[in-house]
Amino acid sequence: MIVFLISLSICAFASMQAKAQGAAWTFTLSYAVSGGGSPSAPTFNYYLDGVQTQVQLTAGSNVFTVDNSTAWSLTPNPLGGSTGSEQWISNDVSNGTATANFSYSFTYYHQYMVSFAVNGSGSTSPAGSNVWENASSLTITATPNTGYTFSSWSSSTGSITFNNATAASSTATINGTGTITASFAINTPTPTPTLTPTPTLTVTPTPTVTHAPTSKPTPALATMGLYLPVIAAAIILGAVIIGLVIKRRKPPNIIILS
Repeated sequence: MIVFLISLSICAFASMQAKAQGAAWTFTLSYAVSGGGSPSAPTFNYYLDGVQTQVQLTAGSNVFTVDNSTAWSLTPNPLGGSTGSEQWISNDVSNGTATANFSYSFTYYHQYMVSFAVNGSGSTSPAGSNVWENASSLTITATPNTGYTFSSWSSSTGSITFNNATAASSTATINGTGTITASFAINTPTPTPTLTPTPTLTVTPTPTVTHAPTSKPTPALATMGLYLPVIAAAIILGAVIIGLVIKRRKPPNIIILS
């Protein structure tokens, strides 16, 4: 009897000590999917009473009792249903050692495999081939090299669209795998206009008009002109006088009687 009581006391003490040392911890876990899709739920791997246990999470909160100082993990990551071009992956720490009560909600991001290409001479951001991008809006930027100008964005699939396909800095909506291409056009030199020389205005001098000298009458002729009326009158008077004289000298009419 005494031995039994001693044994019971030891077990009770051990149990109390284990509780005091945290022999088991409570884990409250949940998960969410960002970007849509229907992947498989993650599985929680842990130890309970020394036995490795695996339980697939369900929607909402999932509560587990986990042995102290034992390893735990949430798998797989990416989730089931992922392929080489589409996946659901979490950036959260999904494994560890149970040393305290733990409550956490894990987020899995829906992603597609996207490649970036350049047509012409320039670069893009993001860049590269086979890059995982979230199924959401993605900021994209194109930078032309010297001598080139950004032209437009294009994609290899209708599952990738652009907010503004002609803006160097734009937003792409990723709803599927594909290739995003930035096109750059070579700059066309602007022709330098040929200046037409302004014609020099040649002023033709106005010819000097030379007036013919006005002939001036000689003094003798001028004087004769003054006496012409007098001379004419004298001539007429002389003619009258001569006429009278001749008339008087006319012989008388002789009448002969037979």
